[in-house]
Amino acid sequence: DEGMEDLLVQEYWKALQEPLSLSKECNRDGSVAVYTKEDAMRHYHFATVDYFRFILGRQWKGATLEVFERRGRDTNFAMVNRSIEAAVKFIERTDQYLSMIEAEVEG
Repeated sequence: DEGMEDLLVQEYWKALQEPLSLSKECNRDGSVAVYTKEDAMRHYHFATVDYFRFILGRQWKGATLEVFERRGRDTNFAMVNRSIEAAVKFIERTDQYLSMIEAEVEG
């Protein structure tokens, strides 16, 4: 992903700072003290693992190469349901995030 996920999360976090700053105490740099970039990335990791749980249980049940090929032509399906390459990258990324979460819990 060449850092695009990190950039995406950072942009969402930055966009959230303005409305939060209207109602919360801010740090010196203008960021909201109650929601850090690290918190946003941590929540993104949890969300990714949860989305994987959903995809695995609901979308990949009974999935075969033929199913992926058929879905490949249907833009109503997410890439992880249409492309084997995207699915493998999603699995690898989820595995990485799950390992990070497990290390935090074992902490």
